[in-house]
Amino acid sequence: MIATLVTDDDLANWNGDARLFKLDDPFDGWHHVVVERFAEDTYVYPAHRNGGAVPHPSGGLSPWRTYPAPCDHAQALREMGYEVRGA
Repeated sequence: MIATLVTDDDLANWNGDARLFKLDDPFDGWHHVVVERFAEDTYVYPAHRNGGAVPHPSGGLSPWRTYPAPCDHAQALREMGYEVRGA
């Protein structure tokens, strides 16, 4: 399984250090995720190819995975079983 960085430019509507990745083997059916890093946690959200968030099945925009600091973008994806490229 491979996660390739699409962009680390400023993604619209994200508060933390957010990066968009394309996944080769989808995550819960989604081919893109946004990994958003804050000082205390790193969050993973399924996303549309433009970096827009996908609502959580239970409602709202809750992250589908959460990892405590000092976990960075690549480490969060490795925890999910992906080899990370371009990050």
